[in-house]
Amino acid sequence: MIPEPPRPAERRLVHVLFVDLVGFTSLVEDLDAEDVALLQEHYFSQVAGLVAAAGGQVEKYIGDAVLATFGLPVLRPDDAGAAVRAGLAVVESLAGVEERLGLPAGTLRARVGVHTGEVVVTWAADGTWRLSGDVVNTAARLQTAAEPGTVVVGPDTALAVEGTLELVPLGDIPLKGKAERVGAWRVVGRRRGPVPDGGPFRGRAADLAALDAAHRDARGAERITVLAPPGVGRSRLVAEFAARAAGPAWLVRVRTDEPGYAPVAALLRAAGVEGTDLAGRLARHGHTGPRAALSADHTAALLAGEEPAGAPAELWASWTAVLDAHGEPGGPTPVWILDDVHLASADMQAFLEHALAAPHRTPRLVITTARPGERPPSGAVRTLDPLSDDDVAALVADRVGDGVLPPAVLAELRAAAGGNPLFVVELLRVWERSGALPGGDGGVALTVPSTVRAIYLGQLDALAAPAREVLGRGSVTGTTLPAGALPGLGSPEPEEPLRDLTGAGLLVGPRPDPVDPASYTYRHPLVRDTAYATLPRARRAALHLRFAEWLEARAPDRAAERAGRHLAAAWDEAPALGGPVDGRIARDELARRAAARLTEAGEAALGTEPLRAAELFRRAVDLGVAADPAPSEERAHRTLRSAEALRRAGRLPAAMAAFAEVADAAAPGTHAARAAAALGYEDALFDSRLPRETWGARAQVLLDDALGLVPSSSPALRARLLAAGARARGYGGDEAGATVLGDEAVGLAREAGDAGALAYALLARRPTLAAPARLPERLRSDDELLAAARAAGDPEREFEALRLRMVDLLEAGDTPAAEALVDEAGALALRLGRPLHLWYPAMWRAMMLLHHGDLGAAADAVEHFRREGERWHYGDAGQVHSVQLLTLHTAAGTTERALPTLERVARVVGGRTWIHTAVGLARAGRLDEAADLLTAAAADRFAVIGHDGARAFLLAEAAETADAVGDAGSGALLHELLAPWEGHVVVVGSGALCLGAADHALGLAARAAGNHEAAAAHLGNAVRIDDATGAVRAAARARDALADTAGRGSARPA
Repeated sequence: MIPEPPRPAERRLVHVLFVDLVGFTSLVEDLDAEDVALLQEHYFSQVAGLVAAAGGQVEKYIGDAVLATFGLPVLRPDDAGAAVRAGLAVVESLAGVEERLGLPAGTLRARVGVHTGEVVVTWAADGTWRLSGDVVNTAARLQTAAEPGTVVVGPDTALAVEGTLELVPLGDIPLKGKAERVGAWRVVGRRRGPVPDGGPFRGRAADLAALDAAHRDARGAERITVLAPPGVGRSRLVAEFAARAAGPAWLVRVRTDEPGYAPVAALLRAAGVEGTDLAGRLARHGHTGPRAALSADHTAALLAGEEPAGAPAELWASWTAVLDAHGEPGGPTPVWILDDVHLASADMQAFLEHALAAPHRTPRLVITTARPGERPPSGAVRTLDPLSDDDVAALVADRVGDGVLPPAVLAELRAAAGGNPLFVVELLRVWERSGALPGGDGGVALTVPSTVRAIYLGQLDALAAPAREVLGRGSVTGTTLPAGALPGLGSPEPEEPLRDLTGAGLLVGPRPDPVDPASYTYRHPLVRDTAYATLPRARRAALHLRFAEWLEARAPDRAAERAGRHLAAAWDEAPALGGPVDGRIARDELARRAAARLTEAGEAALGTEPLRAAELFRRAVDLGVAADPAPSEERAHRTLRSAEALRRAGRLPAAMAAFAEVADAAAPGTHAARAAAALGYEDALFDSRLPRETWGARAQVLLDDALGLVPSSSPALRARLLAAGARARGYGGDEAGATVLGDEAVGLAREAGDAGALAYALLARRPTLAAPARLPERLRSDDELLAAARAAGDPEREFEALRLRMVDLLEAGDTPAAEALVDEAGALALRLGRPLHLWYPAMWRAMMLLHHGDLGAAADAVEHFRREGERWHYGDAGQVHSVQLLTLHTAAGTTERALPTLERVARVVGGRTWIHTAVGLARAGRLDEAADLLTAAAADRFAVIGHDGARAFLLAEAAETADAVGDAGSGALLHELLAPWEGHVVVVGSGALCLGAADHALGLAARAAGNHEAAAAHLGNAVRIDDATGAVRAAARARDALADTAGRGSARPA
């Protein structure tokens, strides 16, 4: 490793003073060398004395110019003002030099430039230093822009001194050697200035009352977000509320250096939840059985710091149930308080949205705080206004005493603070600790520091060297500083410095942390940020590397993400010209190590936090490219995993883009990654339901290209690609091509003897068998699909096989066999525990009860499905519920009660959903409105209905509407469109509803068209089919329609 000097190099904020005499070359042309030496001695002595008196130090003499710095080796609050005042003093003092040397008045004139900025300070063993950075050059260039006898300052210096010095803006001026103009101000003279900023808790009575009212009035799951910029007091507000809340209030502060669901664990601990007796806690609130046991397991794992197992929505439901099970049932409304929620991970944000949207047995209030400018929060928003001038004055009095600051200073402080209490408190605190705060005797307040960073740098400089070193080295760990890591970071004996830092109020702790039982946190993030900013990039990189290695040694099974992020930070910070990081690891090797650890972390997060996993995989991809930009299978694999994570998170367009990217990321001539990308793209497109005319061409290109690369020696993979290609062509309108490819895929999978490939091929080929006439083929395919899925040990495709076979058996009229599969598929869905499947059992139970006419049980089942659909975020839950509700109310003779729900869904979804509203209106006797909606839907041969699994159902609803309103033209057309389903039972989608025999709708369409003979024949068939399938209500309706048809007179031929 590289040996470290007595004080390591630092990045620091300094104020540079540059003084130059005007016309010095012309002046010395007529002087003897001894006279020139005497002039320089007096001039340099005068400047050096004034600089030293102001607290600065002369760095060097360059000809007749003097370069001085302020802020080294210690930065003081007034160093910017001191530098400018020293410049003014130099300009004013030259008349005395002239007098002492006997020079005519006006012979010596100086220009002064002062600039504030960052430099790298390299310390020598004797305490001297060397500066590196552009600040010196800029100060020299500002000096050349000054008029003789004046001082010109740059932007940061002006910001620091504008309260105590009169400035005249010069605008943005060009400076030699600078690509961009630089803002400049001329210093006119001295004046008293303001003292910025904030303080103790004041002026929030109305905001507290608003939170109290939200708590008191909460009836369901409600949220209120407190928005305010840093320092305005949002954290203090919610802390005050939590302390006085009339009921349980659990305050958690979100941090970026913790796992994504750490705030949930903190909420559970704040609520008194322990890993023991979780079942009892849930039981007291009515949660029992397998679901309660699963909730307890999920919660215990989270509290133990283990990686939770389960789909995100499943985990969220478990944790919410445990949090709701607080105290005694019916007790006070609990409050979840999450401070700085803008720092929460995307998965944590999704958990909060779930907690607000999910059905809830007890009310809860969620209070969050965030910075403005982040993504808009859901729920109510309370924006904190800046404090009033009176409240700011009260803050100052609270902190330092009434009347300590002179009135003029206080007035300027109020003007500069802008109502930000944190700024006031921090400024006053620095003054107190540095001894610069005027006492009660009415002393003059010192100049305001130029930036908050200068405030904290002053605090750091006031520390003893060991404490300052611990603070700097520890800053690489983030906002939590594990004491056990410090020896590895170069602080072998950190105990006493940690005590000093805690006593100084810069650190808080020790407290237990998952990584280290003795960890500390920074009192304010700016302390950590300022300490980190002092580290040169090479040192930051070395420390990040060392901390990553400490994490890996400390917790090898749990450190992948944190270690990977620190390795990545080491790569980010390492200077391009600095050689190996920490003198031992090349940058490209560092990038490879970081990418490997982040990939490992992504795999661990994929199951429960897919959005976090996607980000980790993407960072790994970027680092891998930095290490080696050439396409590779490793790069392609990471891109694939990122795409898969996005797919699981439901970010389907982004997933498709990532899958498509793999074609460019894979090594030339390879096929495995390209095949996986093509399959992933097509699967994501299928799930997304995005228009094929826009997205389908890319899917077919990827599939065709991959198929061209996969050798014949990989028949199973070729079968999958052919099957996906069949589905892509089928949904793209090429039904003939889809059929050919689908059959070829199934045949190839059979020859390969690969059950997994066969199950995939059979499932992908399914759309080519959608026509009613191919129902027998579908049933045979269902059997083979089920057997293949079970042989492959693929429970998800087994579930799909059971679902499809159940729907096909219903359509074929074999209700008993279908009911047996409903039970089997429902049990499998619960075993899988995936949100994608968990709403199916509730939907099927409601469907079967409606089919058999058990209205009492059906009413409860329909409502239960609505809750389950919303709970598991089923996208079409509203539509399915609306048609189940319509069927229920029609059977009960209360159709009008279903209309508001139908109309609400139609307004949101639009398109073909208006057909549901039309038939509801017709059943309610509102025929004119129903006729208008039917006319709109009939355009282009009812093209709005589409060709998916709901087609027969929607055509049947339209036929009933046409019959009710007497639309003969629509009736004739609908009879033609429904003809393929003659003899079949109408099933909606995946079993949302079983309408009964399609012949019923055919009969109504024929009757609307005036063909009573055909109508009677169809309706007679409907009675027989519905009786045979146990569709009690449908059979009764068919009998009524048949009797009505017979009563309408003689039939007309079609």
